[in-house]
Amino acid sequence: MLYIDYKRQTMINIKTGNELTREGKIWGAILIIIFTLLPVVFIVAIWPDRLPAVGEHSGLIYQWRWFNVQLADHLPTTGPYMSLNSIIFLLVALAGFLGSMIHIATSFTNFIGAEQFKKSWIPWYFVKPFTATGVALILYFVLRAGLLNLGDSNQVNLYGLVTLSALAGLFTDKATIKLEEVFTVIFKPKDARPDKLEKDKVNVDMTGIAPRELVVNQDNQLLISGGDTGQQLLKLKINHVDIPDFTIRPNGISFSYLLPEELNGMQNIPLQIFDEKGTELFRKEIQFKK
Repeated sequence: MLYIDYKRQTMINIKTGNELTREGKIWGAILIIIFTLLPVVFIVAIWPDRLPAVGEHSGLIYQWRWFNVQLADHLPTTGPYMSLNSIIFLLVALAGFLGSMIHIATSFTNFIGAEQFKKSWIPWYFVKPFTATGVALILYFVLRAGLLNLGDSNQVNLYGLVTLSALAGLFTDKATIKLEEVFTVIFKPKDARPDKLEKDKVNVDMTGIAPRELVVNQDNQLLISGGDTGQQLLKLKINHVDIPDFTIRPNGISFSYLLPEELNGMQNIPLQIFDEKGTELFRKEIQFKK
């Protein structure tokens, strides 16, 4: 983008928008294509020919050959072999990596096309596939443990597991939220202490308001003094009108209020504090300065 300074008759080049050069775009696209195709190739290469039938004793061992992983009737005496669990772990990890690469490819092309790519995001493109792989593996462990009600955990649906793992990589944030829900249900502590501080209760033992008298058409700095109100979602109203900007402090609540001229002549107006559910916690009358 060129900016012309007409007073100095000079041209200033202002760098805006995309921060990648033409070569950077090409190499970025090539790397994304390569790392998107690699998990696809490996998934096809290690996909087992079939799953063992129920009660089949030889169902844990597979004869290992690239693009030809076969269920073994007995423990192989020669050649590499692999257990079913190891194959599933690899497939889940690769599917999570693949899903993340699809997300990365979409993000990269969108930002490049809109000329809004920032170099500060480059580390995110390198780290994201590995975090997605970890999330996919954790989700698989949760499923196998039966912590999510998605059917019998003893039956392995390989296509379903790979699909779910790819979706976990594609939507890592949503999968993380789901895992957080599982963690909260399992490990949520119950505090039975009679004198505990309730997180959802607010101390409303206020000692007063300063100043008690307001000046019309002037910014009045008010402080509702009292105990620690905590980090709660409070609503503050004066004359039944919301006060959007206020600060919760250890010794009370402070805010600035411009008293509108149309209220001049009223003897006093109410100041109220509500919790997030709309319950009134505190009320005082404010007067006007004569």
